[in-house]
Amino acid sequence: MALKKSMLGFSTDSWIGSQEKASGKKLGHLFYLQGAKNSWKKTLSQVLEDWQIKEIAESPSELAFYSTQSGPVWAIMAKHPKGAKSHSGLMDRSEYTAARDLISLNIPKVLSMGLDQLQIHFEGAKNSEIMGGLVGLEMAAYRFNDCFKETKRKLPQLKLFKGGKAYKDKSIQRATHLGVGTNLARHLVNLPANELNPKTYAEFLRTIFSGQKSFKVEVWDGNRLKKENMGLHWAVGKAAEEGPCMVHLKYRPPGSSSKKPTAFVGKGITYDTGGLDLKPAQYMRNMKKDMGGSAAVAGLAYYVLKEQIKQPMDFYFAIAENAVAGNAFRPGDILTSRKGTRVEIHNTDAEGRLVLADVLDVAVTKKAKDAPGLVVDVATLTGAIKATLGSGVGGLFSNSDKDADKLLKSAQQSGDRLWRIPLIPDYKSQLNSTPADMVNCGDGFGGAVTAALFLEHFVGSLPWIHLDIYAWKDKPGGGCMEPGGSGQGVQSLSFFVDSNLK
Repeated sequence: MALKKSMLGFSTDSWIGSQEKASGKKLGHLFYLQGAKNSWKKTLSQVLEDWQIKEIAESPSELAFYSTQSGPVWAIMAKHPKGAKSHSGLMDRSEYTAARDLISLNIPKVLSMGLDQLQIHFEGAKNSEIMGGLVGLEMAAYRFNDCFKETKRKLPQLKLFKGGKAYKDKSIQRATHLGVGTNLARHLVNLPANELNPKTYAEFLRTIFSGQKSFKVEVWDGNRLKKENMGLHWAVGKAAEEGPCMVHLKYRPPGSSSKKPTAFVGKGITYDTGGLDLKPAQYMRNMKKDMGGSAAVAGLAYYVLKEQIKQPMDFYFAIAENAVAGNAFRPGDILTSRKGTRVEIHNTDAEGRLVLADVLDVAVTKKAKDAPGLVVDVATLTGAIKATLGSGVGGLFSNSDKDADKLLKSAQQSGDRLWRIPLIPDYKSQLNSTPADMVNCGDGFGGAVTAALFLEHFVGSLPWIHLDIYAWKDKPGGGCMEPGGSGQGVQSLSFFVDSNLK
């Protein structure tokens, strides 16, 4: 599709999804090799000498490069683990992950050579590896700054092969949708706050999802938030030039099952100064990424739309900017939530849980056929989770062992890893308040746990999963070939949807 101003520079055009007839003379080859040497020797012998093939087979390295008369040749021989050694395998590198990361790692060099055509050969590879490799190609082609240039980078035309034959399979389409959905989330996180604010974010979502047969888009502006008694959400966003809003994407595809819908709720703080409890400058610079949870929900919704998954779902976006002004909410204020809970503000920088609390209440109080069977919220909620797990693994909290285990498995398979952290009941006492029902944050250790316990109060006994993520890459890796938005959450949730909600 053509670029639109309301798309904020993003295009859903796909590299792997737009294969064309080959043209031009400058050709390159990328091989992803698995299995016995004899299974791929014949294909490799078309461009490499016997000694080179032997070197690839015997090398301890997973990557090799040769300059040949047939053009540059990249060869990848992934080394897969021999089964789980610890942590029930949840931290192991999956076959999908290996292919995604190893292929994407080579793409910057590929693109620097000005090729007219790149032939990708999957030899002895499993379907999961092909899927991962294709997603890696799509992710590696994305560059934020290029989205705003009139003259676009030249990408070589792709030709895909498996076992020496042209590869045409539905997995190409699925990988396209997953790769574009992940890049969509990355792009939203990369957008600066002077471009992505509550108003333009809502417009972006309307542009993608309005007019789609399966989706109904509803936006609650500030007046509607006040009418719905969403005092927490309103208080966080009222000081910004563009006031807060909630966006609801209701997904009911034709022929969908009678199962209860799954509700996904994303924290969408388009910029977080910390409010009157102002962040130090060094911690504020990247706070455009504080809507990373909602970006993951947007990427997931795009994937669900394109795959037309036959299950009812709801996608909620709790959007606001936490700004500083004379009407900003203050430490010590007591705010009333949509649920009726009175919350004493201990810290205005613990604002994400406030907007989530009111929107979670909207999701869990739906009635009849719209009542959810499971709620999943995604948020860049605490620095404590990064201190515990680092930037590459998200924290998972849940009141449902069954659902938590399913998502953890999907996270491992997709290379979008999560680790479960307990909801420790004793820590609820940190949220006690004398003048109100509860405070918005504790003063002690275990900040990620107390944040999750705060959210649990607004979910009740409904099956629920909370993901506390980072949503950012400080350096290239994991399919992302530049620092910035990582798309964290899109692949794990998409695998979860495919495995458990289809």
